Amino acid sequence: MANFNVNTQCVKIKPWFHNGIIIPKTIVNMVNIIIGIFIFTWSIQTIGANEQTLAVGKALFKGECANCHTLKNTENGSGPSLYGIVGRRVAAIPGYKYSTTLLTSNFIWSKENLIKYINNPSVAIPCRPIRIGAVAMCDGIHMSFQGLNNLNATKAIVMYLESLGVQQSYKK
Repeated sequence: MANFNVNTQCVKIKPWFHNGIIIPKTIVNMVNIIIGIFIFTWSIQTIGANEQTLAVGKALFKGECANCHTLKNTENGSGPSLYGIVGRRVAAIPGYKYSTTLLTSNFIWSKENLIKYINNPSVAIPCRPIRIGAVAMCDGIHMSFQGLNNLNATKAIVMYLESLGVQQSYKK
């Protein structure tokens, strides 16, 4: 039988509720390995989930947004380019014909603002009534899109847009 030295082969742990517990270092090492494996597995699952969410966001963007918006830095569709939209000031692309409501809005397209807007545009940016002669009109947004009304799908699109980066030159 091998000699077992408590001083060199054990760790004394003093939890708040006890004077101390002596635990063999091999058990401490095994616990550390198990914790490490758990953290590694959790991080892999999280990374996998993020990649999956990005793929869903990209697919949703193509299905819901790409008919009108591009992701090219200098090219607009019938809607403005969404390249680098996260962090950009609203109505910031020079030369694009925005509605008066958007031109007079003063906010940044943060993740939170994009989520609200994509989920339900008319709630995020309410219509401002205007009068042209005797006709009362709504000058809200020039977009037929009514919103996703699905928070998870909306977050996936915003996560995808955020993954494309922020274009500093569009900031005002």
